[in-house]
Amino acid sequence: MKLRAPSIPLITIDPYFSVWSRDEIINCIKYGEVIEEYPEDYPHPSCLIFHIVIVDKPLHVVVGHDDKYIYVITAYRPSPEKWENGFRERKVQ
Repeated sequence: MKLRAPSIPLITIDPYFSVWSRDEIINCIKYGEVIEEYPEDYPHPSCLIFHIVIVDKPLHVVVGHDDKYIYVITAYRPSPEKWENGFRERKVQ
């Protein structure tokens, strides 16, 4: 039996999905701007940090923190449909 490729793609990719290097995430944390704070988050307070890693490559990193460590929760490329003011403010839905 001869196999052939399907006529439709098996995988679709979100255009805002990106893979970030460790250095890009560290630079965002070190040099970025805290744009939202979540002091009541459990188990540690957290915040959202914004940084332009490379021209036209904005990055949001959510980190939690205690007295000793910073914990990276997630990193993502913000969508222009959900963010405004240079990706610093959420659009009102």
